[in-house]
Order: sequence, then structure tokens, then C-alpha cells
Amino acid sequence: MRTTVVFICMILLVNCASPYIGRSVNITHESVCELGNLPATCEYISKHFLINYEVTPTQNKGEYAITGTAAKHGGITGTYTDYSNATFILLLVDDKVVVESINIPGGQGSFGGLIEFSKTFATENRFQHSLMSYQMDVKG
Repeated sequence: MRTTVVFICMILLVNCASPYIGRSVNITHESVCELGNLPATCEYISKHFLINYEVTPTQNKGEYAITGTAAKHGGITGTYTDYSNATFILLLVDDKVVVESINIPGGQGSFGGLIEFSKTFATENRFQHSLMSYQMDVKG
């Protein structure tokens, strides 16, 4: 029984670990957003989406809210009409290194309108910058 519990805990730890944590970041890159004075509004333009988001502190110490939208942009052609399993990934950066990865569900829908996302999260990590990433299934 003890071996099974330890094994399950090890699987959960491996699956929850973010591949982004510890990666170096060039904070002068155009996709990096300055979060020194919160609330902060950020814009990220990828070849697929125009993403706007805001990071705001809540009234609880170490807790923040992110709200945002993504609009179809550029590389997603008319052949793709719908998306599912959308996840937006907020990467928090301190001293040019990713210190936290926050997964934000974006749901499913069609590319005809805005994709909205929001989440409240807590962190004990310091951060001055952010990056946004995303992943989703597309179909047409």
C-alpha cells in the first residue's frame, strides 16, 4: 500500500511540473510584459492571436487576478473554424527567469469572436515581468 501511494505522488509531481520553470528570458523581447506596477495591462501578438490581458492584485496578500481576451490573428486561416481545450499559460518572470506557470482555461468555441479567459491565482514568488503562451485543439 505504501509503495502505491508513493508511486502515485511521484506521478502527480512529474505531471504537474511545468517545462517553463527555470528557463531564461530575454526581458527586452517584445513579447515580455512589464509588471512592476500592478495593475498592468499587456498585449501579445503571435502569428495566430492578438492577446490582451491584465494582471491585478486582489485584496489578499500574494493573490492576483488575470483577465484577458484572444482574437484570431494572422496564421489561423479560414479552414479552422472551431477550437477546444484552450489553455492560456501565464509565465511569471523574476530576474530574467521563469518562476511560475499559471494555466488558465479558455474553453471551447468558434473563432468568430473573442476568446475570454480569467483566473485568480496565488503565488509566493516575486515577479516583475510576464509572458503569455497558449495551446488548443483546432478543427475546421
